[in-house]
Amino acid sequence: MVDTPSQTPRQSPLPGSGVAPELFVWLSPTFPTGAFAYSQGLETAVSLGWVADSAHVKEWISAAVSDGSIGNDLMLASLAMRTDSADELREIGALGMALQPGAERYNEAAALAGNFRNAVCAGWPEMSDAFKVLDEHPATLPVLLGTLVRVQGIAPADALVAYGHAAVGHLLSAAIRLSVIGQVAAQKIHAELFPVIEAATRRALDCEEADIGSATLASDIASLMHETQRVRLFRS
Repeated sequence: MVDTPSQTPRQSPLPGSGVAPELFVWLSPTFPTGAFAYSQGLETAVSLGWVADSAHVKEWISAAVSDGSIGNDLMLASLAMRTDSADELREIGALGMALQPGAERYNEAAALAGNFRNAVCAGWPEMSDAFKVLDEHPATLPVLLGTLVRVQGIAPADALVAYGHAAVGHLLSAAIRLSVIGQVAAQKIHAELFPVIEAATRRALDCEEADIGSATLASDIASLMHETQRVRLFRS
């Protein structure tokens, strides 16, 4: 059995705020996961002209949320939040790693998860026990986050929404650094994607393992092609 959460959802200690403050830290761009080094194939898509303007960026990220890796991550996190079985948690972690479309994405998933775990354990040493069930069993960052959410009793919907926005923000940051869009355009795109993130979150809250899957072939192909791209800013 894995650790079980408290009966009362973890919330902010400040009156009028219902979101657990840890989420703002764990999903902040400044949390030392090293995510800034990865574009998840977007760099290749830009170099090939597949993504060339704001409309393309919005379409690319929207697909990742609705039908691709971000949507899968939300469901993996949700499954991790809802299991109380160590074996099931390990299976969810293994599934997350198996879903990576190529070597670079696999290495990215492993690196981000390892860095996330190390940073959480450094800032919150008492959380170390929550991860022990995954020792020597690879798992993605969303699965680790889901484990923390369950153990801490954080509201699942809050955590999933926060993760969705963090993942979208990461890809928008990559698009900015690739000079496809500017910062103002990025914020406009992000605002327009709110309904997409909300819909993906609602699906994830009640998902089953059989619901996981992707249909973003262009993203997967771009990620594979990036492995042999010689001029690059990103590691994926």
